[in-house]
This record gives sequence, C-alpha cells and structure tokens, in this order.
Amino acid sequence: MTGTDQTGEFTTANLAAWEEAAPIHGKMNQAQLIEAFREPGFSCLDEVETRRLEALGVVGKDVAQICCNNGRELLSVKNMGAARCVGFDGAQGFVDQGRELAQAGGLEVEFVCTDVYDIDERFGLGFDLVTITIGVLSWMPDLERIFSVFANLIKPEGALFIYEQHPILEMIEPASPRALSHPVRAATCNVAAQTRDLLALSPTPLANPDGVRPVRRTDRMSRPGGAPGQRPIRPAPVNGGGRFTPTLGPGAALVSLLRR
Repeated sequence: MTGTDQTGEFTTANLAAWEEAAPIHGKMNQAQLIEAFREPGFSCLDEVETRRLEALGVVGKDVAQICCNNGRELLSVKNMGAARCVGFDGAQGFVDQGRELAQAGGLEVEFVCTDVYDIDERFGLGFDLVTITIGVLSWMPDLERIFSVFANLIKPEGALFIYEQHPILEMIEPASPRALSHPVRAATCNVAAQTRDLLALSPTPLANPDGVRPVRRTDRMSRPGGAPGQRPIRPAPVNGGGRFTPTLGPGAALVSLLRR
C-alpha cells in the first residue's frame, strides 16, 4: 500500500468516526451555542487566542479554518471583524451545525464539507489567514501533504496561525488535588513546574537560518502554569520554503505563526 493509499484509508476512517460523533456533540452544546451566537459579537475564543489574533489583525482579512468542527471558532473570528470566512470540515454533521450557528448569529460564513487533503482548487491563494486549532494535527496522517494544503490556500504575505497543545496535556491537570495526591502524578507535576521555571529564566530567540521572515514569539499560554519565553523546538521545513518554528512549554498550549 502506498503512502497516499494509507492516508486515504486513515482519513476515511477518521471522517466516519467524526460523522458519528457530530450528533453527540450537537446534543451536548448546539442549543447553548445557538443562543450564544444570537448575541452580537459573541466569541468562544479564550484570552490567549483572542489576544494573538488581535495582534495579528483579522479585521477585514479573509480567513479559512481547517477542520473547523461546528464552526464556533471561525464564527468568533468573524465577529472580530474578519471579512470572508470559510470553514472546511470532513463531517457533514458538523458543517450543518456550523451553518445553523451562522444563521442564528446572522453571520455570512461559508462552510464546506470536504476531506481537507482534497480542498477544491477554487480556494487556492484565497486567504490572508489560515487557522488550525487544538486537536487538528494529531488527526493528520501525512503532515507534509497537509502543510502543502495550507500553503496552497494562503495569499502572498498571508499567514498560517496554529493554536495547539500536546494531547498528553489532557491527561494531567497539575493544579488539581487529585493529581497532587498521587505520588507519580505529583512527581510529574513537580518536574513540569521546575522545567517551566527553567525555560522562563532561559528564553531562546527564534532562529532564522534561511533568511526567511521569522515566526512571532508566543506570550503566556492558556494552560495553568504557562510561562513566557518558551524554548523553541527543532524547526521543521515546510513546503521547501520557510521554516515552521513553534515555541512550546510544558503544561501550555502552543501558538505559532508561519508567514509566506
């Protein structure tokens, strides 16, 4: 089986699972979200993501979100003043929920049901900003190919905004009494706290070995105990051009920006 065949097999299975999950998610929060988006200017974005997007400047920008789920984040960006907004997701159930939320809020946002590896060429180079948020990258079996998809959507001088966290962070809550009452968990939390302190004291500037425009530094992260001045991890080439250099600290979400 070729790599492309494997990617298709994985994504087909993933999309079937998400399609099954969509009505379950809808029963849990769709009614509340409909009421929320009826309020002008509603946003579900947390403080960190909001602050970074404001600094980036989304007002009047064309924005796409990959794997947008029910579109609540993209609709929030629209309420921040973005112009054309398009959300791509592979589960029709979530696309339908996104359209329902957009209608409730009177927001002109397009939702497209598609395998994100096969986004229609008509969207090529159409966006000032492409966003992906928590949980997307871990579902992508072919990272090189998906980053090529991102690059093909971004206008010249546009940007890719990534808001992500390591999945293991969903397993540990350093501030919880339950975590600290268990010796192994307590030791893990202690190591993480010491590492955070070390990284906070030793900020490392982002490297720019290829002379391309560097990504911007992150500031405090949304998870408990996040610290400024996080150490960058090893850069990974993207589409043969710029370098994707996120900054990440223990117990923190990851915010990164890649410019064309």
